[in-house]
Amino acid sequence: MNFKKTLLKNIITLGGYNYGSQILVFLSSIILSRLLLPEEYGFVALITVFTGFVTIFSDAGLSFAIIRSDYGYTFHRALTNLAFYIGLFLFLLMVILAFPIAFFYEDSDLILPTILMSTIFILGALTIVPGAILSKRLDFNYIGKIRLISNLISIVLMIVFAFLGFSYWSLIVPNLVLQLLQFIWFEHKVKIGFRFYPFHYSILAYRKTKSLMKNLSGFNLVNYWARNADNLIIGKYYSTYDLGIYSRAYKLLQLALSLISGLFGTV
Repeated sequence: MNFKKTLLKNIITLGGYNYGSQILVFLSSIILSRLLLPEEYGFVALITVFTGFVTIFSDAGLSFAIIRSDYGYTFHRALTNLAFYIGLFLFLLMVILAFPIAFFYEDSDLILPTILMSTIFILGALTIVPGAILSKRLDFNYIGKIRLISNLISIVLMIVFAFLGFSYWSLIVPNLVLQLLQFIWFEHKVKIGFRFYPFHYSILAYRKTKSLMKNLSGFNLVNYWARNADNLIIGKYYSTYDLGIYSRAYKLLQLALSLISGLFGTV
């Protein structure tokens, strides 16, 4: 199959699943907006300003290194170790930062949700290598299918939790479940496995990818605050209600752009 046909096939395949997922997310947001208050959305948005920033360092080019390189199984497992160590470090960093964040916003209720949300760095780290291998294989049908199913389960959990009165936890716990499900299904397909290699394996993997990691991290650092400094300011000087309304409206405005850039970027 020539390049044009392969590109078109992958765009249609992944696009169908991505757009299906986004339609589900959009429809669920209508239901959740009737079950959750803007303050509860704003409360979670206060935390995601910081967790979102730390997230840009969780992958930092590891998946691109796998896609671009011709190294095999051992390199992939060494990168799995490196991704896990990075995820663990970011988790511990956010646990420490939970207290300054609560102090910054003058709300001690933020501490426990911030710590729980930080576990996503460990779960997400385990998903990086299997997901990158599937992308390298151009297995977008499986990737899209798993993401669609995971999103559907996560959405159902959000609605059930919100209906039962779990407040902002309805937006936190299902996202962790989503990451866990993606890891389980990606790993089932790839079967890369996980074991602790000697630490120098991770150091070697870092040396092979550090140039790419530094360049992407630097760009993502500037790009993130260019798009999210407003959330920090609104959360600090206004209220969680205002931030909840603003955050939901902004995500809706960005929906079309993310659908296009996310799709073509992945393929």
